[in-house]
Amino acid sequence: MSSRLRVSFDGNIAEDHVICWGITVALLKKSLFGKTAEERKRVIRKKVSQAIEELGIVDIAGSNEFRVSMLSAWVRYYVFKLETGGKSYVLNILSPNSPIKSFRKILDPLKGLFEKYSKNIARPLAYTDEFMLQEWIDGVPLSEFRDGDIMKSDPDTVRMIEESIFRTAKFLYQLWKDGYIYTPWEDYEVMYRNGDIILLDVTRFSKTADGKFFDYYYGAPFTPPDVIKPSDNPVHRLYYRGVSEKDYFGVDRKKYLKLFLMGIASECKSFEEFSRICPPELNAESIWTISDLQQRL
Repeated sequence: MSSRLRVSFDGNIAEDHVICWGITVALLKKSLFGKTAEERKRVIRKKVSQAIEELGIVDIAGSNEFRVSMLSAWVRYYVFKLETGGKSYVLNILSPNSPIKSFRKILDPLKGLFEKYSKNIARPLAYTDEFMLQEWIDGVPLSEFRDGDIMKSDPDTVRMIEESIFRTAKFLYQLWKDGYIYTPWEDYEVMYRNGDIILLDVTRFSKTADGKFFDYYYGAPFTPPDVIKPSDNPVHRLYYRGVSEKDYFGVDRKKYLKLFLMGIASECKSFEEFSRICPPELNAESIWTISDLQQRL
């Protein structure tokens, strides 16, 4: 560790499991930085210090004192919170045996996308092949709109749910028109902040897939209820949390469709464009009229 750095670490950096929605999930052995807690702690301390040096975080943050804690760890990369000088950052480090071989290779072609949509993407501040630094986003993960398997129903949460449905469809359609998709879609990788949605995992962008936008994204920003079966298996509860139409949407299906389609319509230049997106069994004209009126107000 460089003598000019002063880095302290929380005790959780060597954990071999993560806790999601109250469920403890063990990390795969091949994704651990060592067999024992002491070995993992030693390796992670070294890698964090190396990342601070290689990414120039001292210059970015204007400080050489850091507090480091682990936020999450998966097969692809580990996520740490760096606190320094009253600021916070997110440091990502590739996991051992990660399917991602280089952050640089993924992110370099996306620089223009990050600049254009800086308001809706947790943009990378610096990266190498192994490390990536992102801005810290203060907000509410969309996954926290749930209480276990059930959507919260207090007025403030319902308002945020409705805004998120509209804003998600709007932004995803913007990306689609620019030739990009964001997949896999998982609501814990999306943040709600002051009426906007922000995508956190910047490694999930790829070129637009074949097919229709509505069919591809119907159900966003939450897991579609049509593919979910109620189960007591905690693994199923971790990844498929909705168990009914109301619980999944937070609003009824009719309201969901209206908000989702209005988000799309807000980015369409003409009714003809919108009618190509809207399923034929739905009244595209009425949705377009409402959306067009709101844009003029």
